[in-house]
Formats: sequence, C-alpha cells, structure tokens
Amino acid sequence: MRLYIVKLAKIDATQEKALAKLHGVRSYPTLIYYINGAKIPFKGSRTKEGIIEWCTKKLSPAVTELKIESFNKLK
Repeated sequence: MRLYIVKLAKIDATQEKALAKLHGVRSYPTLIYYINGAKIPFKGSRTKEGIIEWCTKKLSPAVTELKIESFNKLK
C-alpha cells in the first residue's frame, strides 16, 4: 500500500475574495480537491471522517487485483 500525503487548507473566502474567485468558489462551505493540478469536484460528507474516506477513495487504484481464492469466497 502506498502512502500519500494530502494537504488540507482552510481559507476565509469572505476575506480572500480574489483567491475564492480564482478557484470558482460561489457558496460556502466549498471543498476543492486537486490531483496533479486537476480540479475534482468534492462529493463527500463534510465531516472529518467523510473527507478522509473520500480522499482515500480518490487515491486508491481504480481496479484492484483479486486472487481467484478471494473471488471464490465471494460466491
């Protein structure tokens, strides 16, 4: 399993209007997730656990190798 570092930043968009405009913030709260500079819409729960779960899913591989023994246990 690879270890990824996720950085979470909080800004006050009422004070940082130019930054909010630059990133397309139109309502509050807004969570913006970037991977390698690509903006990905956040569609998770806004709790600590929900944010961690959503980030973990985004960082996990899209496909996981499944051994035949494990597959047979699913039947």
